[in-house]
Amino acid sequence: MKRSKQRMVLLACVGIQLLSGILYAWSVVSDQFVALYGWSATEATLPYTAAIVVSSVTMFVGGLIHDHKGPRVMLSVGTLLLGAGLMLVGFSHTVPMAVLSFGLVAGTGVGINNMATTPAAVKWFPLEKKGVITGLVIASIAVASVLYTPIIRELLARYGLQKGFLLLGSVVLLSSFIFAQFVSNPPEEIQRTEETEASSCHDLHFKKMLRTPSFYKLFIMFAFASASGLMIIGHLTSIAHLQAGWESGYLLILLIAVCNALGRILGGALSDRIGRLFLMRIVFISQAINLALFFSYRSIPALLFGVVIAGLNYGASSSAFPAITADYYGLKHFGANFGLLYMAWGLAGIFGPLMAGWVVDHTGRYDGAYLLAAVMLLGAATISFTLKEKRHHKEEEIPFYADL
Repeated sequence: MKRSKQRMVLLACVGIQLLSGILYAWSVVSDQFVALYGWSATEATLPYTAAIVVSSVTMFVGGLIHDHKGPRVMLSVGTLLLGAGLMLVGFSHTVPMAVLSFGLVAGTGVGINNMATTPAAVKWFPLEKKGVITGLVIASIAVASVLYTPIIRELLARYGLQKGFLLLGSVVLLSSFIFAQFVSNPPEEIQRTEETEASSCHDLHFKKMLRTPSFYKLFIMFAFASASGLMIIGHLTSIAHLQAGWESGYLLILLIAVCNALGRILGGALSDRIGRLFLMRIVFISQAINLALFFSYRSIPALLFGVVIAGLNYGASSSAFPAITADYYGLKHFGANFGLLYMAWGLAGIFGPLMAGWVVDHTGRYDGAYLLAAVMLLGAATISFTLKEKRHHKEEEIPFYADL
């Protein structure tokens, strides 16, 4: 019975995250607004930027409520907001309306869903599987753009913006709300067992967490690692055009999405074996080397290689931070604690892509942006050596796929 419930909760969380991944497919929608209403590229980007900021802030605020109300209530609210926001997008004829519908309403739903799914799934599985379960849940949001891109293109081509998003939002709302009803915290006896196994792990409230130097170190590491990945993701088509003269560079977005998802799964599983910090060091250093060489990738095969490495590393680091948050500060207040740490990703989503845009606007090349990102990654790697691994595993080795 326990194993079937574990799988049900895990699948429901994966489904919700997959549907919440529409955030990463905004570029398909922004082109439509530019063509229909004559918006500038900057104006069409504002709803996406707003959604990133709102979702990251919502994770903390929602986490405070989640720790008292539980995942089912929070996910029910989050999925309703996500679906309603998408339906309103079709009626957004002005930039402020699009920022309100997609950035604020849908962005709030995405933030709540991101915050509530990971702790709910992790609590159902043994402590030694935190990494792989985290990786499986957050991998689905990374690969969502591969699913959403053709669907959105078809809906907009067949029904237009208003009817297309009304239909899309309705399906997302209904599907994700149904998934939410299958998510719950495990029975108290299971939670007590996990707490006993992790007796050395102290559950810290976010106020106490903010007094620890480790939080600020992890925050900087998360921001630096995320900025480099989001910089590449946000400028891939332009990079492909400038460096390889490839007009079909949008295909790289699909490639990096798949590699991002794969990196999250593999990184989560690997961190359970070698430790979160050791994995981070490998990822940060290899990503720094990759970015330092990125300016030399001037053929399609070379770009494919660089994008694969960048996607795998970005995904692996993304899976390590939720798991290390649980390692350091426990699961009791995970929602609020990781919500605070996740704000580093929100900041990275602003300064990473903007930094690259500023560099290419002033130099006509991305070389300086690659170098700055590589320096940040080396800085993150250096900071990681000032932290200590905190793992609370059983002694015996258990295959990462057991009990799934």
